[in-house]
Amino acid sequence: MLSIITPAYNNPEQLEKLLGSIRPEAAGDSALEVIVVDDCSKDGSIKMAAAKYEFASYIRMGKNNGPAAARNEGAKFAKNDILLFLDSDTIVNSGTLPKIKEAFKKDSSIAAICGEYDIEPINESFAAKFKALMARSWIPRDNHITVFVARVGAIKKEVFEKLGGFDTGIRTASSEEWEFGRRLGNNGFTIHYDPSITVRHHFPAFKKQVRLFFHRAFMWVYVFKKYGGFDNTCTTPILALAQICGFLSLSFFILSAVNPNLLYAALSSFILFMTGSLRFFKLTLEREGLIFTLKAIPPALILSCSIVLGAFTGAAYFLLRR
Repeated sequence: MLSIITPAYNNPEQLEKLLGSIRPEAAGDSALEVIVVDDCSKDGSIKMAAAKYEFASYIRMGKNNGPAAARNEGAKFAKNDILLFLDSDTIVNSGTLPKIKEAFKKDSSIAAICGEYDIEPINESFAAKFKALMARSWIPRDNHITVFVARVGAIKKEVFEKLGGFDTGIRTASSEEWEFGRRLGNNGFTIHYDPSITVRHHFPAFKKQVRLFFHRAFMWVYVFKKYGGFDNTCTTPILALAQICGFLSLSFFILSAVNPNLLYAALSSFILFMTGSLRFFKLTLEREGLIFTLKAIPPALILSCSIVLGAFTGAAYFLLRR
């Protein structure tokens, strides 16, 4: 029933953890297949890692084209009728694969279903916990989602092929999930959402998160230009306004060194930022306590600046050019 497709690039240790988490389910399901797509890594370590697991097959891309192209390539070789995309830096939680199978068996009308990051990351750093909690605070209140979450997203192969797969023009791990989700919606398909379908994720250091948020905000403008509108996850209108307020509060605070009156504007913007980010800070307080929550405020403000600057740069590039 399931063909699992995971793109990998220079991360054999993380890939082995993912394959190890799949092994218990593969032992009881002879039809399950895992297709590892090596996005032209610098050496043969990905191939060696995949070879340790009898249920995994290996494909190597001719050149590094990004996760969208790698996923599409893996889908071409899939033998089963349901494609499950997993990121290679995740670990599948017990029960996740059976829940996905059951969802498609129970309701034949489901075209696609996505899950979520586990609130507990693989790595236990502050930055990892911070990002895991932030991702969890984005959970939509609906039972559907407008983004096809490829870190743990399943779709009928016939639907995936009908839509032509991911947009290979998006060569980085940035907005390809948003673009594909919009295409699904525009073609009349609903992406079902089940937050109990989870994977644990290895999150990068904070500096890399800042760069990733900038680039994803930049590329999100490409999707916005193409389709318009917002999403019901991390790019809702409320969260967008919160990021703008975070950017303004930090900017006004810095400029208050020249004009002290701007402190009032900084405080007002900060209050609006905290209000718009209430789900995140409430979650950090409940899960990690007051000290962690206070420590989370500065990096959240920094990320808001990264997002706003990325979106502004993307707007200048995608919206203003002819």
